[in-house]
Amino acid sequence: MEPLFELVKSMNQGEKRYFKRMGTLRSEFGSSNYIKLFDTIEKSKKYNEKKLILQFGKKFFAQNKRHLFTKILETLRTMHDTHSIEMQVRHSISEAEILTERSLFSSAKHQIKSARKRAEKHELFLEQVRINSTELEVLSRENDLNNLNERIEEYKKLNKIVSDKIENQLLFEELYSALVELNQRIELVRSEPEEKSLQTVMAHPLLSNVNRALSLKSKNHYFYIHGLAHFFLGEFSESLKYFRQQLILINRNNWIGVNKLTSLKSMGNVCLLCIKTNDKHGYGEAYAKLEKYSATSLYEKQYYWYLTYLIKLLSFDSISQNNNAIAFVEENLDKTVAIKKWIREHDTMHLEYCYSTFKTVEVFMFNKSPRKALRYINEFLNNADAELKQDTYCIARIINLLIHFELENVELLENEIKSAHRYLSHRDRIYGFEQSILKFLNKAINLPANENYKMLWTILNSDWNKLQNDRFEKQVFQYFDFMRWLELKMDNK
Repeated sequence: MEPLFELVKSMNQGEKRYFKRMGTLRSEFGSSNYIKLFDTIEKSKKYNEKKLILQFGKKFFAQNKRHLFTKILETLRTMHDTHSIEMQVRHSISEAEILTERSLFSSAKHQIKSARKRAEKHELFLEQVRINSTELEVLSRENDLNNLNERIEEYKKLNKIVSDKIENQLLFEELYSALVELNQRIELVRSEPEEKSLQTVMAHPLLSNVNRALSLKSKNHYFYIHGLAHFFLGEFSESLKYFRQQLILINRNNWIGVNKLTSLKSMGNVCLLCIKTNDKHGYGEAYAKLEKYSATSLYEKQYYWYLTYLIKLLSFDSISQNNNAIAFVEENLDKTVAIKKWIREHDTMHLEYCYSTFKTVEVFMFNKSPRKALRYINEFLNNADAELKQDTYCIARIINLLIHFELENVELLENEIKSAHRYLSHRDRIYGFEQSILKFLNKAINLPANENYKMLWTILNSDWNKLQNDRFEKQVFQYFDFMRWLELKMDNK
């Protein structure tokens, strides 16, 4: 993607107005073609450089693009500096330093006091160290040696505390990164090696108690890590507790350095877990708060739309509310097609795309519309990254087999079964569930014409009931409602 086009499209309406207003206030800037180039790109749905060159001329076009990119960044920085607590503190420190150079010590101390109050409140640790250094410089310039010596000893201790908090944050960042790395590979723990990988992270002493997190940012990581770890294990009630605590922390302290997207994801996690735990009251409250969320940038708006679409889709019962779910999918078809293209272009929202696909396939299969279900699962298999969320991609291969079974594509299914078996074997992802499905399908496609599937259904049902008592095997039923699919088949519905 073209960086300039992406930057322009990421701007909200307020940022665009501010940029154009600032541009026209500068004579050299206003008399140039930058505003016209900006307006043209802003109105374009796709980036077409050839068309732009025809309009603005080839000479200096590359230079003008770079200059416009720089000017936009400068304007955004200026605009957001006025709202950034961190930048306000840094400005106060710089002003204190300027005042100190001019021997205006009283005014410098006033700036330092103001900066320190905000830096401590908002846990700006590096700025606190700089504030200490600036105040020592003031005392030194004043020749206030007694006070200076006292403050040196005091700031040694304070700097040690700040240093410990920074180190603590870095360690929590490492733990967070380790868990996210595991989450990129799998969605749920389905084997002992995967469980061991999770336990290795969770065994760290810092995760033994929330009081080991020395800052609000570290506490945010603490709650997220525990919430995700319990999710991995299918312990959704426990996971919900931690994600709720994370959301409470964010809402109470919206200045702790957590960006808006993190807050949005936390709200989505709470909604998702309320659905999984069948907490209808909790879901109602959580979704109502999610609906009030105000997205600003283009990326955030796209993310927010797809997240709310997904949560609403997941809230439908695939059988009792099947018609409502299908109507919802079809009402939003054009928008979801556009969003999925955006997802691929930005390489984002992989998990949300997976959940949306599996749920959509589920409602169409339960509606006896396997051809529509096949379209969605094929799209997923063709576009999803098999290296990310390997478990979900493997489950998609299994769902694909079931759809072809529904469609009675016997000849194609025979080849698909062999292909899926090779794929799963190569990735060491043939567990008890996969074995039962492959065994069932191999027998089903070779069943004599005068026999029905009754005995095969009974065997499969028995196998799956046993699997649901296994701590690893039961996880597979969280991806897709296989048991209800089987019940419908056994009831011949």
